[in-house]
Amino acid sequence: MALTIIFGFPRPLITANIYVYDSQQLAAIVISNDVADKTMSLVSDNISIVTMDKNGPVTDISQGNAKTTATTRENCQKASCTVTVKPCEENIIPVTAAIPVNDFLNSIGACSAISRRGENLQSTIACAKYLGIRWFRAGYESDIPVSDLIELHHQADVCFSYGLGSGGNDLQRLLDGAKQLASAGALLALEGNNEPNNWGVTYQDETGGRDLSWVPIAKLQRDLYRSVKNDPALKDYPVWNISESGAQTDNVGLQFLTIPEGANTFMPAGTVYADYANCHNYIVHPSWQGIHDNQTWIASDPGPECKVDGLYGNYGLTWLNKYPGYSVSELMTLPRITTETGVAIDTYGVDEELQGKLFMNLYLSQFKQGWSYTSIYLLRDRTDESGNQQYGFYKPDYTPRQAAHYLHNLTTILADAGSISSPGVLNYSIPRQPVTVHDMLLQKSNGKFYLVLWGEQYSGGSNNVSINLDATYSSINIYDPTIGTSTVQTLNNVSSATISVTDHPLIIEI
Repeated sequence: MALTIIFGFPRPLITANIYVYDSQQLAAIVISNDVADKTMSLVSDNISIVTMDKNGPVTDISQGNAKTTATTRENCQKASCTVTVKPCEENIIPVTAAIPVNDFLNSIGACSAISRRGENLQSTIACAKYLGIRWFRAGYESDIPVSDLIELHHQADVCFSYGLGSGGNDLQRLLDGAKQLASAGALLALEGNNEPNNWGVTYQDETGGRDLSWVPIAKLQRDLYRSVKNDPALKDYPVWNISESGAQTDNVGLQFLTIPEGANTFMPAGTVYADYANCHNYIVHPSWQGIHDNQTWIASDPGPECKVDGLYGNYGLTWLNKYPGYSVSELMTLPRITTETGVAIDTYGVDEELQGKLFMNLYLSQFKQGWSYTSIYLLRDRTDESGNQQYGFYKPDYTPRQAAHYLHNLTTILADAGSISSPGVLNYSIPRQPVTVHDMLLQKSNGKFYLVLWGEQYSGGSNNVSINLDATYSSINIYDPTIGTSTVQTLNNVSSATISVTDHPLIIEI
């Protein structure tokens, strides 16, 4: 099918690059001397250009041959919204605001039973310090002593999301434990039930979840929110929703943080459940089998482009019964966290090396796409479930996998003991940036910028990526966390650099 690109410019156009919507791929270059006489260079054989003057369409140019077109001005105006026109001058370098590096580091978490289910506290402390993890998903499930969590906080400076867990219903116990954590400075958030589709819950003598009514789940989450916000010691802490709200059997409105008017749910409009949406967007899914280019980027997508169990399927249009929730535009700014994600070794050919690269890319993609916190499942492989699941950073005997070493290197390179209240800006550009290469600008408290590029070309090959800067820098250092924590290359007196990007992050210190 041919692509028609339609122009209706309000003033003369000198030169423009034409890009397909939401793509970095150049489709055509248009050079115009006047409205009626255009010269163009086409990259695609299936593109036609319809030019407009104040009276309507003038010519259709395809393969360099001009002819009259019958396109109406009304249709032209409607169609023009699907075309992205970018300035041709590649020397225009945009200004990018940096993100404090600690904001990203604070997002890095993992799931752990801390000192239960075969894990022990001292090993968990050692793992947390080595990985540079900033928080753990925990709770009173498995009878983890709050004192163990507080000791872990003191030794490794980590915080906790504290939740009801699988089938939990004891609100008072949850609040009591959370207040102890808050008093010690170790509380991050409170969390509702874990996957009620897999773990039934009994609340106020009603059993719900799984294939039963979800009204008991909704009432418990509502009361959890109310209890936290009415407690002077906890009211300022965020409440995270249940996970797997997309599995509701009946429309109790758990696809909303607050049920809006007109939602037609079993629970009344105005019911407040949470401050943050909560997902388990594992990066592989039975409906999207295999490892693909942009695996973690697509899994992190907050909209319908996500191919796994993501935000859209839980808060946009629920995946089980298709109950409507937020619009796509609302999802883009919805506060959200991930309490489980990851991939097991031997899944679709994933080995230790690839798992380690995927985990680094996963933390980066999640944060860049608006997830405030991300917890990878799992710190250490379970020993009380069916076999060695091979999800963990560590084997059951606490032998570190490659993923542990790679995350240690990433967090060590980016480590920052201070804080920065007003991050700066850096002018840089990446012309013709490949779709499998992503970037994020961070800044440390010492003022240094760290431009992180991560590649997701798992199908093989590499991309030579050019980075243009707004000034000449005496030196820039390049780090590769798959190699270690030291500089792998230093460039002197440069205003640009070309770097080969494949399937993992590179960090450029500027």
